[in-house]
Amino acid sequence: MANGVAVTIGEKERNLKYPVMALIKLKKDFGIQLSDLQDEEKAQDMEVILAIIYVGLIHEDRDLQFEELGYMIDIADLPYIADKLTEAFKGVKAKN
Repeated sequence: MANGVAVTIGEKERNLKYPVMALIKLKKDFGIQLSDLQDEEKAQDMEVILAIIYVGLIHEDRDLQFEELGYMIDIADLPYIADKLTEAFKGVKAKN
């Protein structure tokens, strides 16, 4: 996944990518670890989903703001984005 997974958000093609720093940011800024996603309630929480998308995109747009991203994504886009997240995390095992 060197180049990430292409995803269109806000009428722009972007690349979801999860280097180690993205996962650190997810934990540090949002209090979320990958193992938390095994909890069905957390895995369906909109703020958690948005945080995961956000940290996967900031590698290519450091000025992207969390709230700004939230306004770019329509609820109707979530199934498409969920498929892209699944592709991005394929083969990754959550560990404590």
